[in-house]
Amino acid sequence: MCDKLSGGLAMRFSLRYSMDEEFREIFKVHADFRRTMELDPQHVIVYGQWIAHICRTEGLPHFDRSALDRIVEFGARKAGDRQKVSASHSEIADLAREAAYWARQEQSALVSAHHVQKTITERVFRSNRIEEDIMTSSPKGRFSLTLMATRSGR
Repeated sequence: MCDKLSGGLAMRFSLRYSMDEEFREIFKVHADFRRTMELDPQHVIVYGQWIAHICRTEGLPHFDRSALDRIVEFGARKAGDRQKVSASHSEIADLAREAAYWARQEQSALVSAHHVQKTITERVFRSNRIEEDIMTSSPKGRFSLTLMATRSGR
């Protein structure tokens, strides 16, 4: 249930908390699910500990300092603020897993910054592939879009 809440909006939680007595009993402490956290040395340590935990539990190669620095930089870019980092555990964990994959492909004992960068580059490539396919599927990059309008109540 917490996964569903953390992915939703704080307003939805507040609304349900105020209207549903059973919900209030389950969640006695009002939770604040933030998407970012302050970028300070303590949170960098938490990032490192969390990634080390993922590596231990999933049998992944561990990360060197340069890889952790690159993941923290990625987290800051996702947060959109130099003073904050992303608190999206699933996105950071997926980044770590994919970087570990690239390290294994190179038979590297540790994940380094260039494995993390390759992961980021590959993600951008995958996300741009649909746009590129659309642009190259028609002559001169032009395409036509037909919209069908509907009216409410009909």
